[in-house]
Amino acid sequence: MINIGDVNVGNEVILNFYQSQVYNEVLKKLENFGIAGYDIDHESYVIQKTLAKHISESVSPDEGNVGEIPRMAQVVFQTLTNPDLYDSDVVSEDLVQWIEIGNPYSFFAQKNQITDLSGNANDIRFPMFRVKPNGFRKNGTVIRKQIPSLRFTGKGSRLNATTVIDDVFQPEGARSNGLFEGTIETWVKLDKKKGKRGDAVHPLFHFHTTGTPFGLTALVYPDGGIQLHKFAYDQKEDGEEIKEAFRSYSEPGVVQFGIWQHIVVSFTKDGAICYVNTKGYKLVDGDTASQFDIPTKQHDGPVRGFTDGYGSLKSEEGEVSLVPDAFWIGAQRYPNNKFKKQMVGNLSSFRVYEKALDSEEVEQNFDSSKGQYTGE
Repeated sequence: MINIGDVNVGNEVILNFYQSQVYNEVLKKLENFGIAGYDIDHESYVIQKTLAKHISESVSPDEGNVGEIPRMAQVVFQTLTNPDLYDSDVVSEDLVQWIEIGNPYSFFAQKNQITDLSGNANDIRFPMFRVKPNGFRKNGTVIRKQIPSLRFTGKGSRLNATTVIDDVFQPEGARSNGLFEGTIETWVKLDKKKGKRGDAVHPLFHFHTTGTPFGLTALVYPDGGIQLHKFAYDQKEDGEEIKEAFRSYSEPGVVQFGIWQHIVVSFTKDGAICYVNTKGYKLVDGDTASQFDIPTKQHDGPVRGFTDGYGSLKSEEGEVSLVPDAFWIGAQRYPNNKFKKQMVGNLSSFRVYEKALDSEEVEQNFDSSKGQYTGE
Protein backbone atom coordinates (compact mmCIF):
# COMPACT_ATOMS: atom_id res chain seq x y z
CA MET A 1 0.00 0.00 0.00
CA ILE A 2 0.97 3.59 -0.51
CA ASN A 3 2.51 5.34 2.49
CA ILE A 4 1.40 8.71 3.81
CA GLY A 5 3.98 11.42 3.27
CA ASP A 6 6.27 12.25 0.37
CA VAL A 7 5.94 9.10 -1.68
CA ASN A 8 6.91 7.57 -4.97
CA VAL A 9 4.26 5.26 -6.42
CA GLY A 10 5.64 2.51 -8.61
CA ASN A 11 8.73 4.62 -9.30
CA GLU A 12 6.56 6.59 -11.68
CA VAL A 13 4.18 8.91 -9.78
CA ILE A 14 5.35 11.16 -6.95
CA LEU A 15 2.85 12.61 -4.47
CA ASN A 16 3.74 15.09 -1.77
CA PHE A 17 2.24 15.01 1.74
CA TYR A 18 -0.91 16.97 0.83
CA GLN A 19 -1.66 14.89 -2.28
CA SER A 20 -1.05 11.68 -0.35
CA GLN A 21 -3.61 12.70 2.26
CA VAL A 22 -6.15 13.26 -0.52
CA TYR A 23 -5.22 9.84 -1.97
CA ASN A 24 -5.80 8.18 1.39
CA GLU A 25 -9.18 9.88 1.86
CA VAL A 26 -10.35 8.65 -1.55
CA LEU A 27 -9.40 5.09 -0.65
CA LYS A 28 -11.35 5.40 2.60
CA LYS A 29 -14.45 6.48 0.69
CA LEU A 30 -14.18 3.54 -1.67
CA GLU A 31 -13.72 1.13 1.21
CA ASN A 32 -16.21 2.62 3.67
CA PHE A 33 -19.07 2.87 1.22
CA GLY A 34 -18.43 -0.46 -0.48
CA ILE A 35 -19.20 0.57 -4.05
CA ALA A 36 -19.85 -2.82 -5.60
CA GLY A 37 -18.76 -3.43 -9.16
CA TYR A 38 -16.59 -0.35 -9.51
CA ASP A 39 -13.16 -0.99 -10.97
CA ILE A 40 -11.09 0.71 -8.27
CA ASP A 41 -9.61 -1.95 -6.02
CA HIS A 42 -7.58 -0.21 -3.33
CA GLU A 43 -5.27 -3.20 -2.98
CA SER A 44 -4.46 -3.35 -6.68
CA TYR A 45 -1.09 -1.92 -7.65
CA VAL A 46 -2.41 -0.91 -11.07
CA ILE A 47 -5.32 1.01 -9.57
CA GLN A 48 -3.04 2.60 -6.97
CA LYS A 49 -0.90 3.93 -9.75
CA THR A 50 -3.93 5.08 -11.78
CA LEU A 51 -5.43 6.90 -8.81
CA ALA A 52 -2.10 8.42 -7.83
CA LYS A 53 -1.54 9.61 -11.39
CA HIS A 54 -4.99 11.22 -11.47
CA ILE A 55 -4.32 13.03 -8.18
CA SER A 56 -0.90 14.20 -9.29
CA GLU A 57 -2.49 15.78 -12.36
CA SER A 58 -5.63 17.21 -10.75
CA VAL A 59 -4.64 18.19 -7.20
CA SER A 60 -2.10 20.95 -6.85
CA PRO A 61 0.77 20.04 -4.49
CA ASP A 62 0.76 23.66 -3.33
CA GLU A 63 -2.74 23.53 -1.79
CA GLY A 64 -1.33 22.93 1.66
CA ASN A 65 -4.58 23.66 3.54
CA VAL A 66 -5.36 20.54 5.55
CA GLY A 67 -8.97 21.65 5.91
CA GLU A 68 -9.37 21.31 2.14
CA ILE A 69 -8.39 17.63 2.07
CA PRO A 70 -11.93 16.19 2.54
CA ARG A 71 -13.37 18.43 -0.17
CA MET A 72 -10.57 17.66 -2.63
CA ALA A 73 -10.96 13.94 -1.91
CA GLN A 74 -14.66 14.21 -2.76
CA VAL A 75 -13.87 16.01 -6.02
CA VAL A 76 -11.46 13.22 -6.99
CA PHE A 77 -13.93 10.56 -5.84
CA GLN A 78 -16.81 11.93 -7.89
CA THR A 79 -14.68 12.70 -10.93
CA LEU A 80 -13.40 9.13 -11.05
CA THR A 81 -16.72 7.42 -10.43
CA ASN A 82 -18.87 9.44 -12.82
CA PRO A 83 -17.15 12.44 -14.43
CA ASP A 84 -20.06 13.17 -16.78
CA LEU A 85 -22.40 13.96 -13.90
CA TYR A 86 -20.00 15.80 -11.61
CA ASP A 87 -20.16 19.60 -11.71
CA SER A 88 -16.42 20.20 -11.57
CA ASP A 89 -16.68 23.94 -12.23
CA VAL A 90 -19.01 24.72 -9.33
CA VAL A 91 -17.78 27.52 -7.05
CA SER A 92 -16.06 25.84 -4.11
CA GLU A 93 -14.77 28.78 -2.07
CA ASP A 94 -16.66 29.01 1.25
CA LEU A 95 -18.82 25.99 0.33
CA VAL A 96 -19.56 24.43 3.71
CA GLN A 97 -22.15 21.74 3.00
CA TRP A 98 -23.65 20.18 -0.09
CA ILE A 99 -25.71 17.29 -1.39
CA GLU A 100 -25.18 16.13 -4.97
CA ILE A 101 -27.79 13.56 -5.93
CA GLY A 102 -26.97 14.22 -9.59
CA ASN A 103 -23.99 11.91 -9.18
CA PRO A 104 -25.03 8.33 -8.37
CA TYR A 105 -22.02 7.94 -6.09
CA SER A 106 -22.56 11.20 -4.19
CA PHE A 107 -24.76 9.30 -1.77
CA PHE A 108 -25.01 5.68 -0.74
CA ALA A 109 -28.18 4.05 0.53
CA GLN A 110 -27.51 1.72 3.45
CA LYS A 111 -29.54 0.77 6.52
CA ASN A 112 -32.44 2.93 5.33
CA GLN A 113 -30.32 6.08 5.30
CA ILE A 114 -29.00 8.42 2.64
CA THR A 115 -25.52 9.86 3.11
CA ASP A 116 -24.60 13.05 1.31
CA LEU A 117 -20.82 12.33 1.06
CA SER A 118 -20.11 16.04 0.84
CA GLY A 119 -16.57 15.46 2.05
CA ASN A 120 -17.16 16.75 5.56
CA ALA A 121 -16.26 14.50 8.47
CA ASN A 122 -19.89 14.53 9.62
CA ASP A 123 -21.68 13.73 6.36
CA ILE A 124 -25.42 14.24 6.74
CA ARG A 125 -27.53 11.11 7.00
CA PHE A 126 -31.23 11.11 6.25
CA PRO A 127 -33.86 8.41 6.92
CA MET A 128 -34.92 6.75 3.69
CA PHE A 129 -38.57 6.71 4.72
CA ARG A 130 -38.64 10.51 4.53
CA VAL A 131 -37.57 10.75 0.89
CA LYS A 132 -37.18 8.30 -2.00
CA PRO A 133 -34.28 8.11 -4.49
CA ASN A 134 -35.54 8.67 -8.02
CA GLY A 135 -33.80 7.86 -11.31
CA PHE A 136 -31.62 4.99 -10.07
CA ARG A 137 -31.56 1.28 -10.73
CA LYS A 138 -31.01 -1.13 -7.87
CA ASN A 139 -27.32 -1.41 -8.70
CA GLY A 140 -26.82 2.32 -8.25
CA THR A 141 -26.55 3.21 -11.94
CA VAL A 142 -28.55 6.03 -13.45
CA ILE A 143 -31.71 5.50 -15.48
CA ARG A 144 -30.89 7.46 -18.59
CA LYS A 145 -34.35 8.94 -19.06
CA GLN A 146 -34.55 10.27 -15.51
CA ILE A 147 -32.61 12.89 -13.57
CA PRO A 148 -31.23 11.40 -10.33
CA SER A 149 -32.99 13.12 -7.45
CA LEU A 150 -34.74 12.71 -4.13
CA ARG A 151 -38.52 12.66 -4.26
CA PHE A 152 -40.46 14.69 -1.67
CA THR A 153 -44.09 13.67 -1.38
CA GLY A 154 -45.28 15.79 1.54
CA LYS A 155 -46.79 13.80 4.42
CA GLY A 156 -43.56 13.71 6.41
CA SER A 157 -41.04 14.08 3.58
CA ARG A 158 -38.09 16.17 4.73
CA LEU A 159 -34.35 16.10 5.23
CA ASN A 160 -32.99 16.83 8.68
CA ALA A 161 -29.45 18.18 8.58
CA THR A 162 -29.25 18.91 12.31
CA THR A 163 -26.04 16.92 12.69
CA VAL A 164 -23.96 19.46 10.77
CA ILE A 165 -25.35 22.74 12.04
CA ASP A 166 -22.86 23.21 14.86
CA ASP A 167 -19.97 22.87 12.45
CA VAL A 168 -21.61 25.16 9.89
CA PHE A 169 -22.21 28.02 12.30
CA GLN A 170 -19.45 27.47 14.85
CA PRO A 171 -16.80 25.20 13.32
CA GLU A 172 -14.07 24.06 15.66
CA GLY A 173 -10.64 25.31 14.63
CA ALA A 174 -11.89 26.75 11.37
CA ARG A 175 -12.56 30.23 10.05
CA SER A 176 -16.20 31.21 9.77
CA ASN A 177 -18.10 34.45 9.30
CA GLY A 178 -20.94 33.03 11.39
CA LEU A 179 -23.02 33.10 8.21
CA PHE A 180 -23.84 36.77 8.65
CA GLU A 181 -23.82 36.52 4.88
CA GLY A 182 -24.62 33.25 3.16
CA THR A 183 -26.13 31.51 0.16
CA ILE A 184 -28.48 28.58 -0.34
CA GLU A 185 -28.41 27.04 -3.82
CA THR A 186 -30.51 24.17 -5.16
CA TRP A 187 -31.84 22.44 -8.27
CA VAL A 188 -35.50 21.55 -7.70
CA LYS A 189 -38.62 20.61 -9.65
CA LEU A 190 -41.70 21.61 -7.66
CA ASP A 191 -45.14 20.15 -8.25
CA LYS A 192 -48.20 22.38 -8.33
CA LYS A 193 -49.92 21.82 -4.99
CA LYS A 194 -53.67 22.00 -4.49
CA GLY A 195 -55.50 23.44 -1.53
CA LYS A 196 -55.69 26.76 0.27
CA ARG A 197 -52.90 29.29 -0.11
CA GLY A 198 -51.13 28.22 3.07
CA ASP A 199 -51.44 24.51 2.30
CA ALA A 200 -50.10 24.97 -1.24
CA VAL A 201 -46.78 26.48 -0.10
CA HIS A 202 -43.44 24.73 -0.76
CA PRO A 203 -40.79 25.24 1.97
CA LEU A 204 -37.33 25.06 0.39
CA PHE A 205 -35.44 25.11 3.68
CA HIS A 206 -35.84 26.11 7.30
CA PHE A 207 -33.17 26.99 9.87
CA HIS A 208 -34.57 26.65 13.38
CA THR A 209 -33.52 27.31 16.96
CA THR A 210 -34.68 24.36 19.05
CA GLY A 211 -37.24 25.23 21.69
CA THR A 212 -37.88 28.73 20.35
CA PRO A 213 -39.94 30.32 17.57
CA PHE A 214 -36.80 31.83 16.01
CA GLY A 215 -35.53 30.78 12.62
CA LEU A 216 -35.25 31.49 8.92
CA THR A 217 -37.26 29.91 6.12
CA ALA A 218 -37.71 30.24 2.34
CA LEU A 219 -41.13 29.50 0.88
CA VAL A 220 -42.42 29.21 -2.69
CA TYR A 221 -46.08 30.26 -2.90
CA PRO A 222 -48.68 28.99 -5.38
CA ASP A 223 -48.38 32.21 -7.41
CA GLY A 224 -44.70 31.36 -8.06
CA GLY A 225 -43.42 34.04 -5.69
CA ILE A 226 -40.64 33.47 -3.14
CA GLN A 227 -40.95 34.69 0.43
CA LEU A 228 -38.28 34.74 3.15
CA HIS A 229 -39.46 34.77 6.75
CA LYS A 230 -36.94 35.44 9.50
CA PHE A 231 -37.78 35.52 13.18
CA ALA A 232 -35.04 37.09 15.28
CA TYR A 233 -34.61 38.37 18.81
CA ASP A 234 -33.29 41.60 20.27
CA GLN A 235 -33.41 43.74 23.39
CA LYS A 236 -34.36 47.38 23.74
CA GLU A 237 -32.10 49.72 25.70
CA ASP A 238 -34.31 49.34 28.77
CA GLY A 239 -33.77 45.58 28.68
CA GLU A 240 -37.23 44.73 27.38
CA GLU A 241 -37.17 41.55 25.31
CA ILE A 242 -38.66 41.88 21.83
CA LYS A 243 -39.27 39.50 18.99
CA GLU A 244 -38.61 40.71 15.46
CA ALA A 245 -40.27 39.27 12.37
CA PHE A 246 -38.60 40.12 9.06
CA ARG A 247 -40.12 39.28 5.68
CA SER A 248 -38.96 39.72 2.10
CA TYR A 249 -40.92 39.01 -1.07
CA SER A 250 -40.34 38.50 -4.76
CA GLU A 251 -42.87 39.35 -7.42
CA PRO A 252 -45.18 36.48 -8.46
CA GLY A 253 -44.20 34.06 -11.20
CA VAL A 254 -40.44 33.92 -10.63
CA VAL A 255 -40.65 30.15 -9.98
CA GLN A 256 -42.41 27.80 -12.39
CA PHE A 257 -43.87 24.43 -11.47
CA GLY A 258 -43.27 21.08 -13.13
CA ILE A 259 -39.83 21.91 -14.56
CA TRP A 260 -36.30 21.79 -13.18
CA GLN A 261 -35.08 25.18 -11.98
CA HIS A 262 -31.89 26.49 -10.43
CA ILE A 263 -32.82 28.57 -7.38
CA VAL A 264 -30.28 30.58 -5.41
CA VAL A 265 -31.05 32.73 -2.37
CA SER A 266 -28.16 35.03 -1.51
CA PHE A 267 -28.30 36.75 1.88
CA THR A 268 -26.35 40.03 1.89
CA LYS A 269 -26.08 42.76 4.50
CA ASP A 270 -28.20 44.98 2.27
CA GLY A 271 -30.96 42.43 1.79
CA ALA A 272 -31.72 39.17 0.03
CA ILE A 273 -31.43 38.45 -3.69
CA CYS A 274 -33.04 35.46 -5.37
CA TYR A 275 -31.76 34.04 -8.66
CA VAL A 276 -33.91 31.70 -10.75
CA ASN A 277 -31.97 30.27 -13.70
CA THR A 278 -29.50 33.17 -13.20
CA LYS A 279 -32.13 35.93 -13.41
CA GLY A 280 -31.83 38.03 -10.26
CA TYR A 281 -34.71 39.37 -8.21
CA LYS A 282 -34.12 41.80 -5.36
CA LEU A 283 -36.48 40.72 -2.61
CA VAL A 284 -38.43 43.60 -1.12
CA ASP A 285 -40.23 44.26 2.14
CA GLY A 286 -43.96 44.23 2.73
CA ASP A 287 -44.57 47.90 1.90
CA THR A 288 -43.04 47.52 -1.54
CA ALA A 289 -44.60 44.09 -2.03
CA SER A 290 -48.05 45.64 -1.96
CA GLN A 291 -47.50 46.86 -5.51
CA PHE A 292 -47.39 43.18 -6.55
CA ASP A 293 -50.69 42.51 -4.76
CA ILE A 294 -48.89 40.16 -2.37
CA PRO A 295 -50.71 39.68 0.95
CA THR A 296 -48.32 40.67 3.74
CA LYS A 297 -48.41 40.31 7.48
CA GLN A 298 -47.01 42.59 10.15
CA HIS A 299 -43.24 42.71 9.84
CA ASP A 300 -40.23 44.66 11.03
CA GLY A 301 -38.51 45.05 7.68
CA PRO A 302 -36.75 43.04 4.97
CA VAL A 303 -34.52 40.05 5.65
CA ARG A 304 -30.89 41.17 5.82
CA GLY A 305 -27.91 38.87 6.09
CA PHE A 306 -28.25 35.29 7.21
CA THR A 307 -27.92 35.19 10.99
CA ASP A 308 -27.85 38.98 11.50
CA GLY A 309 -30.28 39.91 14.26
CA TYR A 310 -29.95 36.67 16.20
CA GLY A 311 -28.97 37.18 19.78
CA SER A 312 -29.74 35.38 23.03
CA LEU A 313 -32.86 34.95 25.09
CA LYS A 314 -32.74 35.23 28.87
CA SER A 315 -35.04 32.78 30.59
CA GLU A 316 -35.39 31.21 34.02
CA GLU A 317 -32.94 28.53 32.92
CA GLY A 318 -30.41 31.17 31.90
CA GLU A 319 -29.33 32.49 28.53
CA VAL A 320 -30.54 30.64 25.44
CA SER A 321 -28.57 31.10 22.22
CA LEU A 322 -30.73 31.88 19.21
CA VAL A 323 -28.16 30.79 16.65
CA PRO A 324 -29.98 28.08 14.63
CA ASP A 325 -29.03 24.53 15.61
CA ALA A 326 -31.40 22.62 13.31
CA PHE A 327 -31.70 22.67 9.54
CA TRP A 328 -34.59 21.21 7.54
CA ILE A 329 -34.79 20.80 3.77
CA GLY A 330 -38.27 20.61 2.28
CA ALA A 331 -40.20 21.43 5.46
CA GLN A 332 -41.03 24.24 7.84
CA ARG A 333 -41.00 23.46 11.53
CA TYR A 334 -43.11 25.33 14.06
CA PRO A 335 -42.32 26.03 17.75
CA ASN A 336 -44.63 23.17 18.80
CA ASN A 337 -42.40 20.79 16.78
CA LYS A 338 -45.10 20.31 14.14
CA PHE A 339 -44.42 20.42 10.41
CA LYS A 340 -47.32 22.21 8.75
CA LYS A 341 -45.81 22.98 5.35
CA GLN A 342 -43.86 20.47 3.26
CA MET A 343 -42.38 20.44 -0.21
CA VAL A 344 -43.75 18.23 -2.99
CA GLY A 345 -41.40 17.62 -5.89
CA ASN A 346 -37.83 16.56 -6.64
CA LEU A 347 -34.49 17.87 -5.39
CA SER A 348 -31.18 17.00 -7.03
CA SER A 349 -28.62 19.24 -5.34
CA PHE A 350 -28.39 21.53 -2.34
CA ARG A 351 -25.47 23.74 -1.31
CA VAL A 352 -24.77 26.03 1.64
CA TYR A 353 -22.12 28.76 1.30
CA GLU A 354 -20.83 31.01 4.06
CA LYS A 355 -20.68 33.92 1.64
CA ALA A 356 -23.13 35.72 -0.63
CA LEU A 357 -22.59 34.47 -4.18
CA ASP A 358 -22.59 37.25 -6.77
CA SER A 359 -24.33 37.10 -10.14
CA GLU A 360 -21.21 35.87 -11.97
CA GLU A 361 -20.74 32.97 -9.53
CA VAL A 362 -24.42 32.06 -9.79
CA GLU A 363 -24.14 32.02 -13.59
CA GLN A 364 -20.98 29.90 -13.38
CA ASN A 365 -22.74 27.30 -11.24
CA PHE A 366 -25.80 27.30 -13.49
CA ASP A 367 -23.75 26.87 -16.67
CA SER A 368 -21.66 24.06 -15.18
CA SER A 369 -24.67 21.98 -14.15
CA LYS A 370 -27.57 22.91 -16.44
CA GLY A 371 -26.88 20.16 -18.99
CA GLN A 372 -28.49 17.36 -17.05
CA TYR A 373 -31.54 19.47 -16.18
CA THR A 374 -32.24 21.55 -19.28
CA GLY A 375 -30.60 19.42 -21.97
CA GLU A 376 -28.39 22.33 -23.06
